[in-house]
Amino acid sequence: MRQMKEMSLTLLPRKAELLCQILHYKGLAFLKMKNYDQAIETFSVELELAANNKMLDIKGRAIDYLGRTYASKQAWAEAAEVWETRLPISKTPLERSYIFHEIGRCYLELSKLDIARYYATNAFDEAVKIEDWIWAMNAKILLGQIERKSSSALRCIVHLLSRHN
Repeated sequence: MRQMKEMSLTLLPRKAELLCQILHYKGLAFLKMKNYDQAIETFSVELELAANNKMLDIKGRAIDYLGRTYASKQAWAEAAEVWETRLPISKTPLERSYIFHEIGRCYLELSKLDIARYYATNAFDEAVKIEDWIWAMNAKILLGQIERKSSSALRCIVHLLSRHN
């Protein structure tokens, strides 16, 4: 990687993209080994490099894995903050459903139930837009967990049994 950094763009025209790939796999290795701090550092470098070179897809991927790493570390506030930066660059309802769900999960873990409910409801709405019933079900389960944690057993059951509300 050190040698690649020294190479000119003439010799290696897609240098930034290749460096991001290497950083990504390095971050994945750290994540797999549960070396969260090094994974966070590596994904952060990937994110900065992607942002500086206007590579939106790679930037989105780096944000996803940075959020996932914080969540694996149970640093819920940091994970939510990172994933919230992903929303403006998400392109599809499926992406938004996933991101809303992950943010909602973080706020559930932080016991910020009103915020969690807001994101879980948005996750459900985005999934319904594209008739993705798996993500709609995931959002409903999250809503049920939020209601269970808020001690509203009836609302919990309603969320888990309903399909479209």
